[in-house]
Amino acid sequence: MNTWSDRTVVWLSRLTAGRQLGAREVTLGFVSAMVLLLVIAVMSYRSLDDFIGANARVDRTREEISDLEDILSQLKDAETGQRGFLITADETFLEPYKASLVRIPELLDMVRTHAADNGEQQVRLSDLEELIAQRMQSLERGIRMKRSNAPVRDIRPSLDEGKTLMDRSRALVAAIISDEEARLARRAEAVGRNAIRAKEVIVIGNAAALLVIAIIFVLLRGEVARRRRAQHAAQRNAEEVSELYNNAPCAYHSVGPDGLLLRVNDTWLSWFGYTREEVVGKLHHQDVMTPESAARLVALQRDPGSPMKRLGHVQDVEYEYVRKDGTRFMASINAAIVRNSGGDRIISRSTLFDITGRKRAEQLLRESNLFLDSVIENIPDMIFVKDAADLRFVRFNRAGEELLGYPRGQLIGCNDYDFFPTGEAEAFTARDREVLANGVVVDIPEESVMTRDKGARLLHTKKLPIVDETGRPRYLLGISEDITERKRAEAEERKLTEELRRRTAQLEVTNRELESFSYSVSHDLRSPLRAIDGFSRMLEEDYAERIDAEGKRMLGVVRENAAQMAQLIDDLLAFSRLGQQPVSAAPVDMDLLVRDALAGLFPGKDPAVLGVEFGPLPPVSGDRNLLRQVWVNLVGNAIKYSSRRETPRVRITGRNYQTAAGRECEYCVEDNGVGFDMKYHHKLFGVFQRLHSSGDFPGTGVGLAIVQRVVTRHNGRVWAVGRLNEGASFYFSLPATRENDNGQV
Repeated sequence: MNTWSDRTVVWLSRLTAGRQLGAREVTLGFVSAMVLLLVIAVMSYRSLDDFIGANARVDRTREEISDLEDILSQLKDAETGQRGFLITADETFLEPYKASLVRIPELLDMVRTHAADNGEQQVRLSDLEELIAQRMQSLERGIRMKRSNAPVRDIRPSLDEGKTLMDRSRALVAAIISDEEARLARRAEAVGRNAIRAKEVIVIGNAAALLVIAIIFVLLRGEVARRRRAQHAAQRNAEEVSELYNNAPCAYHSVGPDGLLLRVNDTWLSWFGYTREEVVGKLHHQDVMTPESAARLVALQRDPGSPMKRLGHVQDVEYEYVRKDGTRFMASINAAIVRNSGGDRIISRSTLFDITGRKRAEQLLRESNLFLDSVIENIPDMIFVKDAADLRFVRFNRAGEELLGYPRGQLIGCNDYDFFPTGEAEAFTARDREVLANGVVVDIPEESVMTRDKGARLLHTKKLPIVDETGRPRYLLGISEDITERKRAEAEERKLTEELRRRTAQLEVTNRELESFSYSVSHDLRSPLRAIDGFSRMLEEDYAERIDAEGKRMLGVVRENAAQMAQLIDDLLAFSRLGQQPVSAAPVDMDLLVRDALAGLFPGKDPAVLGVEFGPLPPVSGDRNLLRQVWVNLVGNAIKYSSRRETPRVRITGRNYQTAAGRECEYCVEDNGVGFDMKYHHKLFGVFQRLHSSGDFPGTGVGLAIVQRVVTRHNGRVWAVGRLNEGASFYFSLPATRENDNGQV
């Protein structure tokens, strides 16, 4: 039992007896089976190789015969085409001839290749090639002669020569084909023998293979059962892994060497909105990217210096992806290449993490920082930040640069001692330490700082600590407003205020003296006027018989002027009293006040008869008696100056509206009277200023001055708009509610 065959026999006898084989015997059985299979494989390969070689030779012979027949066919086509051209002179008949010029050399080359192992045939093929060349030249001569319009008798010798060449070519091709057919028969017989031999080898090999399979089946039957149990366990593990793979919170995909997606998990599909059938083997990785990200991926794959090329993996590379519905999201990808033992890439596996929320938060943070930077840069006050440890500047805005006169490049990283005098620097540093130690906001109303270009400046500064998450100060924030000019303005304002107070006191004394003088003069003038009126009346009554009509007229003029003077004195007294009379505050119904003023002006008359119309007027808070005088003067003037119209019209309106200073009530008295020229607008509200003579319209010229004073004392304003002979509109506005320091309006 020292030989391999003896051992194999013993092994088979034990196997058939059902005895348990040891590891050495199992190994011997497998080695024997492998040797047997190898011998069968070699024998089968040789038999099949011989069979295939014989078949190949048969095929080449058949192809050679076919090509020879095709050569004759091409020659016939060329000859037929030439004859058609010679008969019709139609160039289209030459198409087969032209095609043959190209095709025949190709066919000759193919025949030579097929007959490469036959020297005798190579000689015949050379003769055939020469005959074909002569025949094609003969055809070409006939074509040229036809094109030159040569007579048929001249072309006939060429045709006869061509027929002779064609017959010789046919004979030579027939001889070659006959020889090849004989060779074909011999090769076919060899193929048959090889086929029988191959069948025998295959039958014997299959029988041996069945024996080996039976042996292996017996040996591995127990192993199959064990592996089945292992397979069930592996399947359970695979299902668990698959569940973890598909339900992972991140997306997975595998990409083949051609870039196609080979595998994706369910998370990937839910993110992108595709089905697995739409993706696997159909989409490339870059197909689900934006064009910009796809270009970056391709560049990364082609770059020999990229981590993917050098290390076989990348981490935290960000791309923008496109879902099936067209929406986009950002993802961070980790990828690694899997290679075979030869170093060739098999697949690459990638893990994707959706970072859209993070990118959105980063974008919002960037926008917020940009907005904050813009706000800080454009705040007109100096803003600076120091680190809490060394009190060195870490940030400065543009206003700080302009104030101190240093570019921020020189300021950042330095402290107060680098720019300010020692005394100032020590004071600033001490205050900064105090702010950081106490952890509270410190307001410094006024402190001096020495700048490079503007000299000493006064600042109003606020300092506060900026703490970290543990509550420890990390930075110090300072906001400084340059109040130098404001302080100068305040000093100048105090000086001007004092001067104004002094002049106001002087004006008050002067006004009181003027009012007293006006009041005294008005009273002192009343007595002479009464005397003039009385003596004029007595003279007219007592000496009526002695005074003629002209004298009576002159006495009437004296009395009329005295009465007008008395009215003027009354108006002056009223105007003077306006400066002394306190203005009370009470709600005033403007509708009732206008009706009261009209009743006083025209007792017992309906406003409609007078041509006066007015709608609802907003109420106001003020002095009713003074405001009544305003309406009396404005409405009286409107009726007076429109009285000469055929249809007088006076319209009174009011509205309540919002202004920058608060709500106001605006009133308007509009008439269609004689109007006025706007270039004299500035004279309307002056005392004794009249734009029409007293002969045309009676009056003293004090009424509008009284209106302006009353409205002004109510903190209102008055104005007018008019056109000559087209009417006028007088406006005044009052605060909707107003109280002064004394509780009066």
